[in-house]
Amino acid sequence: MNLVFWLNIISPHQASYIRALASRPDCHVTVVAEQAMNYERASLGWEIPSLGEAKVIVLANEDLTQIVNECDLTAIHILGGIRGSALVSRILRILCKRRLRLGVISEAPNTAGYSGAIRRLIYSVLALRYSRHINFILAIGKDAPRFFRSCGFHSDTIFPFVYVTSSVEHTPGLTPNDTEGMAVWFWILCATGSKAMATRPPPPGPP
Repeated sequence: MNLVFWLNIISPHQASYIRALASRPDCHVTVVAEQAMNYERASLGWEIPSLGEAKVIVLANEDLTQIVNECDLTAIHILGGIRGSALVSRILRILCKRRLRLGVISEAPNTAGYSGAIRRLIYSVLALRYSRHINFILAIGKDAPRFFRSCGFHSDTIFPFVYVTSSVEHTPGLTPNDTEGMAVWFWILCATGSKAMATRPPPPGPP
């Protein structure tokens, strides 16, 4: 199993399951980040977490197409969001054009008020354009699955998901193995995916 994460930063909310996935002998993990950490998060005290055995690429002047070319054709590409990031916007077009296996991890945006209505419209347009290419959406937050369905993303590709951190000392009853369990669930989801992933023909060779 080859997993490629495309993220705007290396987030501590995703590091624990990426580390656990990368530690599996049957799973090779690559993380491509727009930047290791941004100023806004660093000012809140966020630190760059370890991703264990995952291969990490922090973009400078790299060619995204070349990075994709170097990935296994059977790799599952997982995007941190579907809009709001220059990296995601660019790589989404490349992956869809090549019909590669593709998933998204995303919260729902704030849909309150006039601005929220505009955001919902934008996501509906994105669904029209990209939903047929997206094999699964890991929807973070209790309202996220309903939001993505309402925008037109396929219901059978939407799965509830959560952020995961490696700290368990303040969570009664939670053990470190639960983080590993989350990673295994994530891995199984990627492996079996959805009906769309199960029925999609093998990806084409490089152009």
